[in-house]
Amino acid sequence: AILIAFVMVTSCITLCIAVVSGSTDNIGYLNKIEHYEASEDRIIEVNNINCASSSLSSSSADGVATSGITKLYIINHHLSEYPPSSRLIGGKRFIYDDGDYWTWGNYSLKGDINGTSYSYRLYLGSASSTTFKIEIIINGTTVATFPLLTVPYDPYYQLFSGNVTGLDPTTSSGDEVIFKITKISGGAGSILYFGSAASSHITIPGNLIQSKIDAAKPRDTIIIEDGIYYENVKVNKRLTIQSKNGADKTIVMPVTPEDPVFNVTADYVNISSFTVIGAGTGIYLYNADYCNISNNICSFNKVYGIDLLYSNNNSIINNTCSNNNFGSYLKNSSNNLIENNNVSNN
Repeated sequence: AILIAFVMVTSCITLCIAVVSGSTDNIGYLNKIEHYEASEDRIIEVNNINCASSSLSSSSADGVATSGITKLYIINHHLSEYPPSSRLIGGKRFIYDDGDYWTWGNYSLKGDINGTSYSYRLYLGSASSTTFKIEIIINGTTVATFPLLTVPYDPYYQLFSGNVTGLDPTTSSGDEVIFKITKISGGAGSILYFGSAASSHITIPGNLIQSKIDAAKPRDTIIIEDGIYYENVKVNKRLTIQSKNGADKTIVMPVTPEDPVFNVTADYVNISSFTVIGAGTGIYLYNADYCNISNNICSFNKVYGIDLLYSNNNSIINNTCSNNNFGSYLKNSSNNLIENNNVSNN
């Protein structure tokens, strides 16, 4: 449901563009853990639960990401970049015998991944202290094996998370990713992979936009495949960066929420057809001239959808900036063309 909100274009345009000093001639884990009841998947919040396990993460439930990642949700019998619809009732799998396992796959990589950081965030249940083995497999090779996880008995599903440094394999477009969970010992165990408020997922290193930028030569054009990308992108050379099939199919979210998703510090940069959400600033131009920012959706950012500082002679055209603090913000920036943007609810 939230992805639908990201891509909706409102028919009502309320202008919320801030042009401030020096800008001229511009046109236009907390202390709480979640539990889910194994039979009804309803949520109960219990403060300061200590679910002792050697592989519990001391960081947030989503794990620590130091570079771009790909988050894969566990849905039915497959993995997906897209979270389950809120209309789905829920799904769970039980494992009764030692050595039995469940796998989820049918997700294909878009190219070579970059990095060694893997994580999981899983809702698990146990009839009597169940020990699980958790693995991630890419193209038939086990790239991440997490420390064994023992889930104590509890009538509710508990949220567990873990991180591990794995392999950085050479991968190609079409290589399959598989998540595997095996019962090692103990009573019957189960995994709740989605429910009314639960969403189990894993993360793998990303097929990074940044890596393509770093490898590109000035004046190159970079085409980004459909998907959800988690990274903060720095553009420091003259490039054209565009999605293959439009903003509604190519979403970029920050690893570091305080930083911009796209941070542009070079002249003649073109960025088009992305959805950019969840950052301090969606697209930021600093000391960057003659750039073209077009056909993007910059929404649900904490401060600015699009921000220009000391940046002149740029074109900001056909973008949607909604549900930010400021839709667009210009300071000490001149002679910029701001045309045909949908700026609302900021």
